[in-house]
Amino acid sequence: GNIDHIYDKRGVYDVRLIGEKNGCINSLEEKIRVFEQPEAKAEFLSEICRGEEVQFNTKTIMQTSLFGVRWEFGEGSTYSTQKNTTLTYDSAGKKSVTLFVNSEFGCRDSLSRDVVVKPTPFVDFDIDRICIHSKTNFKNTTVYDKSVLVQSSWYLNDEEVSNNWDWQTDWEVLKINKVKLKVLNDQGCADSLERDIQVLDEATPDFKVEPTCSGDSLLVENLTKYDGLMDAQYVWNFNYTRGCYLLLA
Repeated sequence: GNIDHIYDKRGVYDVRLIGEKNGCINSLEEKIRVFEQPEAKAEFLSEICRGEEVQFNTKTIMQTSLFGVRWEFGEGSTYSTQKNTTLTYDSAGKKSVTLFVNSEFGCRDSLSRDVVVKPTPFVDFDIDRICIHSKTNFKNTTVYDKSVLVQSSWYLNDEEVSNNWDWQTDWEVLKINKVKLKVLNDQGCADSLERDIQVLDEATPDFKVEPTCSGDSLLVENLTKYDGLMDAQYVWNFNYTRGCYLLLA
């Protein structure tokens, strides 16, 4: 009958089959070459953050054969045939990573391990008016996994200025400022967003008017101040019954 046999080491082996029937004996000898069996070995982190680049390294070594690999990362149909490669996961969760190793003689092995991809916040923020004589409100619109705790940090020109969720500031100088928001969760995963903020000139309305009689012309002296970097426009409202507006450039 048929029989299974496992060779533990590579090499060339003599195989003999002896047959006997009715006292008659015959035999057949063949040489069998046993190729080296690959052992799938890999090195990669077991926990990472979403959006973090991960290094996957093949540690398989073969003495007598060339071999190829195929990585499957558990992220849709994403794969790689590079022995050492990188990947950035776009979603959180447990991912099953498998390394397949195939020798040039058709010998195969594989290894599977899980990678836990922890959630990372998607940082974003909104801004209202950015004028030198007014406060600017920065609204934190970060999207994050509500099952974890988060902490936000606001930076102005690389200096941390607030740990509140939203932030408000005013401006003293007309210039471009760098504003960055960083959000860190309690699993050690963080995201950040930096924007250049151009502070705009703003007029400070002021005027002088002398008392006058009805029917007489009213002289109003416009004392509005601004830094001269803008083309100012003015809207006058004299609060008549029907409302009267005068726009002067």
